[in-house]
Amino acid sequence: MQVRVPVDRSQKPPTSAEWERTHMITLDCILMSEPSEDLRGRSETWFYVGDDVEFVSGDSDENAWIGKIYDIKAREDDGVPWVKVYWYYSPSDLEDEFSSFTCSEFCGKNERIISDKHDFQHYSSLKRVVYVHQWEESVLDPPEISRHGFYQRYAYYHRSCIQPQPKDFACGICEESYNPFPDEYVPNHLSNFHITHNSLTRCLTISSPNSINRLSDTMHFCARPQCRKWYHRQCLMIDNLERNPSEYIGTMGIHALASDPDNDDLHPTFAPFTFPLQPLGKGKMADPGWADQAWSDIQERLRTKLNIHPIIIQVAQHPILRCGGDDKYAIAGNVKEVVLARRLVYQALEDHHGPVEEILESLCAEKDWDDWKIDDLYRAIGPGTEAWDILSYSRILASPYATYWERRRTEIELPDYAGIPIC
Repeated sequence: MQVRVPVDRSQKPPTSAEWERTHMITLDCILMSEPSEDLRGRSETWFYVGDDVEFVSGDSDENAWIGKIYDIKAREDDGVPWVKVYWYYSPSDLEDEFSSFTCSEFCGKNERIISDKHDFQHYSSLKRVVYVHQWEESVLDPPEISRHGFYQRYAYYHRSCIQPQPKDFACGICEESYNPFPDEYVPNHLSNFHITHNSLTRCLTISSPNSINRLSDTMHFCARPQCRKWYHRQCLMIDNLERNPSEYIGTMGIHALASDPDNDDLHPTFAPFTFPLQPLGKGKMADPGWADQAWSDIQERLRTKLNIHPIIIQVAQHPILRCGGDDKYAIAGNVKEVVLARRLVYQALEDHHGPVEEILESLCAEKDWDDWKIDDLYRAIGPGTEAWDILSYSRILASPYATYWERRRTEIELPDYAGIPIC
């Protein structure tokens, strides 16, 4: 529906009871049309049910009014559209509404908290369509969220309950929640830290040339399905949960590669490299002898026989990191790339290509790709078919496109203090 009715601010919004009556006309969308900035034409904006929308308000941009359109209706007598909107709270609004919820430290400026509070807004209060990313910190394929993008982790129900609890997204040791974009960011250089730990209060005292706190501390992720938690590097150091590379057979990169994001057990190809070295006494460790050659043979097989690009093997060995305020590691860090790289390596080693190639060959044998319809493909490889089962349980996620990995390797280059947590 294109709006061409004049704005009448004296109109009263519908009540909840009136909204459900039959004399309200249900609309699919609203088209707002107004002169363009250069006055040479008109700009048009469509607003649909389900859209996240910024509304006209007198607040600052930092406290922009954001809501989700649940329904659009108009009265029969005047045809003026109204929208039923469920509101996203800004962190400051929620602190005013819910005094026991202090979120200024772990909520970013553009974070929003969805609520079950709703009301009815006149169409003229619609300003622009925005996108609020739904983000759960334990997922392996998080959304790409920029510093200026809106995102949502929490929901506020019945004006009394926050779900999930902030501690559910907190460090697995200190239970301090994560702010991806703190107001001030100081890069971490942990070699300069002097850390003392109060075992009674679990508080950290950190002294260094610069004032550094956990808001800008690197966090490590355990991708095992039974864990899927983030840990501050400082907390791992204090609880002695960081691995010493000199005490194990394989490098820390092979330790990382052995951690399967889809299985609680270590990947069998790399598990032998994660065993501790046998002490010989006087601080010396036994040389396993076989490890270097075995790892070299695995890499050679991946590169030459299985056609896995060396950069994919390198990224697969990265620890999974994030760091609040760091544009490289903010939000979810490198979790998506590292998990994908590991799955591609496992896929090659486990020879999952064969069954998938057979499926594609059988489809092409029936007819050319251009002749396939969506419904035909759904019947051929949809739920309940053998092809669906193979594709669902195989690790086929993406093509190992070399140019992509070369770019991402540079973008997510590891800091010099990266280590592997013991989880």
